[in-house]
Amino acid sequence: MKIVFMSDSHGKTDAVRKIVKDNPDADMFVHLGDGEGDVAAVRREYPEIKILNVCGNCDPRAEGNEVLLAELDGGHKLFAAHGHKYGVKMSDLMIRNEARKNGATLVAFGHTHEPLQTYEDGLWVLNPGSCSCPPYGQKPSYARADVTAAGIITGLVWL
Repeated sequence: MKIVFMSDSHGKTDAVRKIVKDNPDADMFVHLGDGEGDVAAVRREYPEIKILNVCGNCDPRAEGNEVLLAELDGGHKLFAAHGHKYGVKMSDLMIRNEARKNGATLVAFGHTHEPLQTYEDGLWVLNPGSCSCPPYGQKPSYARADVTAAGIITGLVWL
């Protein structure tokens, strides 16, 4: 199962559209917040793709859920949230603990605009960064995960 994660597009629908176009083999796209309108626009343009999203602190309509729990291939489970309610700008400890409480093997979040991928004690931690407005002169980014019974492989991609 190939999953593409993106976050913090902040009204830059073209960034979301490019990620979708660049990943035609993805089984699922997950937007991790602060881009609700961008997700809605891309859903209208590509009704055949599976794109899930969570709400971020800057999503004005807040029509999505704050947390996404999803069963993945190979018995893996995803816990996804924007991250602002878990204090991720200070530490990812709270969101990692919440993911573990929910039996997740993969936790994904945004909000910081900074990409991160780590593995600790059976839990993959993934932040795709911002696909439109990264900090400190970094390039926009997103992430991919291949999930199988054998395990999870993650990778960051710069636009």
